[in-house]
Amino acid sequence: MLSSICVSQAQGIDSSQVRTLRLNPSQSIGKNVSDIYQNIYYIPLETTKESMFGEISQLEVTDDRIIIFDLDTWCIYIFDRKGRYISKISSNQIGKLSNADSQSQGNIFNGFSLTKVVGKNVIDVTSRKTILRFNTNGQLLERLDNKRMSYDLLLNDGGRILPGYTADGQKYNEFAMINKNADTVGYFPFSLNRYEEDDFSSGNRLALGLHSKNALYSNYYSYDIFEINSSSVFYRYKIYLPGDMALPIDFTTSPEYKMKKWPFIVKNKNTVYGISNMFSIGDYLYLK
Repeated sequence: MLSSICVSQAQGIDSSQVRTLRLNPSQSIGKNVSDIYQNIYYIPLETTKESMFGEISQLEVTDDRIIIFDLDTWCIYIFDRKGRYISKISSNQIGKLSNADSQSQGNIFNGFSLTKVVGKNVIDVTSRKTILRFNTNGQLLERLDNKRMSYDLLLNDGGRILPGYTADGQKYNEFAMINKNADTVGYFPFSLNRYEEDDFSSGNRLALGLHSKNALYSNYYSYDIFEINSSSVFYRYKIYLPGDMALPIDFTTSPEYKMKKWPFIVKNKNTVYGISNMFSIGDYLYLK
């Protein structure tokens, strides 16, 4: 039995060409690594009591650092390019710094953003209304007001995508699209109070495509994927998973799971609770 969670669509989303994908890992056919990668480098990471992690949800590599967000420990681990352990940023640390330590791990933060400030890489962690900025040694540099921060994703034709967009600090959208005519259109509105009223956990739900021609987006606890380009937003893929891997169909609506989503996810390790890190090349769609 296959299952999928449907989501309501925002106005202005083109759903005329949705492709249905039925994924069953038990029937998957592998490929040779050489068919995908030209060069492979093996870097063993230093194993200590402090540096042990389980499941990599996010991986970023810079000129001198390997940075990992791990779902099992809910920590960010920092290694140098030779694999030597440098430091880690824990959910307890993030919770205390953002006054969110009473929340479940998934509500404290969900990964990090790697950006450059004055030519240097910094690690930004969004937690509720605060963005905590760390250097690549894991040291806190500053706290920033989330209402004033925006990480623009730039498309190659001049379009801009603004994640977590708000025009007034009151009403928020999952993202906004600024087209070449400077029109700003928000999609998937939400309230910041949702993080106090329920559990929200995910990986990277908004990712740029090849050569920044477009971006792919998914909602919390959904198996739907949307494509964003400078002209519009398209409902592109509807994914079905085997019933023993999919979330309950009423996971986002039933009071049974309200403020209990994170314990459910922890208990049901084989359940796919969302889609992240989407990337498409030609006829191939990559996702986590």
